[in-house]
Amino acid sequence: MGDDNAIVRWRNLFWAAGRFNSRAFQGLACAFRQDSRIEPNNKGGTLKAGGEYTKTPAPGPIKSADYILTGEVTGAGDAYKITARIEAACNREVVKTASITTTADLAQVTAAAETLAAQFRPLQDTIAAFEKRKRESNPAIARSNPDGKLTITAKPRVKVGERTPVTVKMTDCDGYPLGNREIRFVQGSWPDLGKMPGTTGGTIEPSSVVTNASGQATVFFKATAAGTAQIAAWYGHYRPTRHPYALLKKSAVAVEPFKPDWTGTFSIRRTRELTSDGPSVGNKNVLSDKTIWGDDSVRFSGFLSQT
Repeated sequence: MGDDNAIVRWRNLFWAAGRFNSRAFQGLACAFRQDSRIEPNNKGGTLKAGGEYTKTPAPGPIKSADYILTGEVTGAGDAYKITARIEAACNREVVKTASITTTADLAQVTAAAETLAAQFRPLQDTIAAFEKRKRESNPAIARSNPDGKLTITAKPRVKVGERTPVTVKMTDCDGYPLGNREIRFVQGSWPDLGKMPGTTGGTIEPSSVVTNASGQATVFFKATAAGTAQIAAWYGHYRPTRHPYALLKKSAVAVEPFKPDWTGTFSIRRTRELTSDGPSVGNKNVLSDKTIWGDDSVRFSGFLSQT
């Protein structure tokens, strides 16, 4: 039979997982937890998917989740080490790892699991700190999902051929200004997300721009056809977990046909003068008539040439 106490130690050590989870996830908001489990298959003792015993996730990208929390117990006799770690699910980068030693006594295992869990709490703060470090070190990364914001400020109504400034601003889901990021205004694509829309009804100059430290940038829109134009701006990036994501914003602009847009007046001054240089009639000169008649106003209109 071997060691009669082995099953007791195994049961006590297995209890560490539940105790750790109950403390580590305590108070966690805005998260959906999903366990990966297996259960014994009575035919040959192999394992299959089910709902009884926890199974360690396989190596490689897991795109259906943001983070995975795994742990293990190693050791023998009455000296064991409990290790826990959080990984970004998509690229399996370690967010945090910690270990603690214990005996197999149930009370000691319980205390060790709670102490270990305390090193990860608040769990959402541990994850947030990791995400902020990644964001600040790489302009291709933003937390964004689901509340990042990209805004467009432009004139709501323009004329064909009119060139007007457009201001864009990006902030992350926590209000952090997304500076040094490239915003595109033309059609393109982003990994796993497919085609991204471009501006229609006009052109944007330049077609892409990098935001300043405040997350802002300015470009110019020139309408090319009457109707409704659509300014499209998008920022393709990766979340700290390496999942691809994009912030996208569209803004409609009414475009009026080109037409005269200024009028004015000018005056014509007509005069008559009396001079003595006319022809002689006897001993007298005939006076030529150049008397002032006054002003006449004439209305006119014109077209502005716009570039």
